This record gives sequence, C-alpha cells and structure tokens, in this order.
Amino acid sequence: MAKQVFTLENDGFVGAYYGGPKDSKKAIILMLGDSSTDRMARCGAGWLIANSCHALCMSADKKYYGHHNYPLERFGKAIAFLKSKGMEKIGIAGASTTGIP
Repeated sequence: MAKQVFTLENDGFVGAYYGGPKDSKKAIILMLGDSSTDRMARCGAGWLIANSCHALCMSADKKYYGHHNYPLERFGKAIAFLKSKGMEKIGIAGASTTGIP
C-alpha cells in the first residue's frame, strides 16, 4: 500500500494518504492511534481501501496528546488536498487517542 506523507511544516497538517480505487470519489479522514503511519492507522486505511474509499490518516504533530487544541485549519488543508484528488464525498472517523478532537 503506497503512501504520501504530509508534515505540518510543508503541508499544514500531519498525515499520510494511502489512496484508494481509481474510480472512487469517496474519502475518509481517519484518526486512529497516535500516528498516521502506525499499525492501527495502516490497518484502518487498508480496510477503507478494500471498501472502495480513499484514506487520509491524520495525527497530531510528534505524538502530542493535547488533542483538545487540535487546530481546525489542519482539517481544512486535508479536505482541500482530498478535493484536489477529485473526492466528492469526504467523511471523518476516529478512535483511540486521535479520535478525541
């Protein structure tokens, strides 16, 4: 499963895009675990891809657990990226540490 990694400094949010079926116009911003590249996030992305969705996993910067201060602008930048990829339906799902915001 190929991924494109995003950093706060370069992209305005921390995350990893795992892609999905070329003909799909659906994406989920996935907030699982404490990293966008850890096993929990990768497994969740794999499940979404198997169910015809693109997956963009997001996480806080450098395992920062103060998610109550997670800036909404980061979601705006992630949504803009997904729209640039042709996504028409975008949802968000979260669990564990990063599902708190």
